Amino acid sequence: MFPRRWVEKSSGAQLLGARFDPEGRSCGGDYRTTSPPLARTADDFGVAIHEYTHHLQYAMPGLDDLFVRLHRSRTDGDPILPLKYPGFVGRRDQYIDDYFGSEKPQSRPMEVITRAYEILFGRLYDKERLHDLLRDDPGMADLAIGALMRYHP
Repeated sequence: MFPRRWVEKSSGAQLLGARFDPEGRSCGGDYRTTSPPLARTADDFGVAIHEYTHHLQYAMPGLDDLFVRLHRSRTDGDPILPLKYPGFVGRRDQYIDDYFGSEKPQSRPMEVITRAYEILFGRLYDKERLHDLLRDDPGMADLAIGALMRYHP
């Protein structure tokens, strides 16, 4: 799935622990403030990919910067608004899912890269979402696929 060079680069970073949470999809936090860093995940491969991608974004900030730059170029000047997810705000853009644009004021957007790879890899069995990404957001799909082939940490 992910390029070997990414996995090898991230293996030197602090590991992200995961704990099964039957009550919900996932629940994260600031992985840098818990010891060991912890994400609670439901029994869902897409969520596991999402949380692992958080690990990659901490291990390879240059990779994450590609997705942050795309987000900022698409949402420059847009207001931060409530999203359809309770308690979440962000810049909506034309993402196939509001959660892509989830953003806290005075913080970098953390869900752009994670949602892209969750849909691309973790949702391969969910052809409808993958089709939505390819059809409705080809720029995001191009970046996610292109980074897999061209980004070298």
